[in-house]
Amino acid sequence: SLDAQGSCTKAAPSDKTEVQASVSALSKNYDEAIKDSQKSYNEVLKKIKELDNKVVINSNVSVQEEHSWENNQQIYKGIRSSYQINIQVSPKLLNQALNALTEKSVKVNGVNFLLSDSARQKLVEECLPEAAAQAKVYASKLASGLGVEIGEVKSSSFSFNQPYQPGPIYMKAMTRGA
Repeated sequence: SLDAQGSCTKAAPSDKTEVQASVSALSKNYDEAIKDSQKSYNEVLKKIKELDNKVVINSNVSVQEEHSWENNQQIYKGIRSSYQINIQVSPKLLNQALNALTEKSVKVNGVNFLLSDSARQKLVEECLPEAAAQAKVYASKLASGLGVEIGEVKSSSFSFNQPYQPGPIYMKAMTRGA
């Protein structure tokens, strides 16, 4: 048995972005905490839906008591009601989606730059012939070095790896005169 691997690397622009955000409210009263967080959530939802009706939004809600530790004792702060929101938008709408999340009660937890299934499939179709040809060359060299002939292919497989590629990071630098 002779195993050989080929690889192909392609770069592609992101065609889908996902924004992870949360809205929450803290209140001494359970019903009030739910009502306040739901109000903020509905405001965010309305703003996002105004951008594009094809926006995909997934969310879940959690409600729990919140405490802090002060002067060696646990202090009850109230009930925290939180909505976790994942918003999938096209890269063209990313800035507008982030602008829609500027409410004081909204926290943006992260942005992911992704490939759609169709973009991923296109890359696989472009890469498979290149990777297969490379594997064949490696197999021929390996067989030649071993003094054997290459027979028929008994099995093949492929994997698709999408490495993490961070988006641009904008930094501000300040200098002070002496």
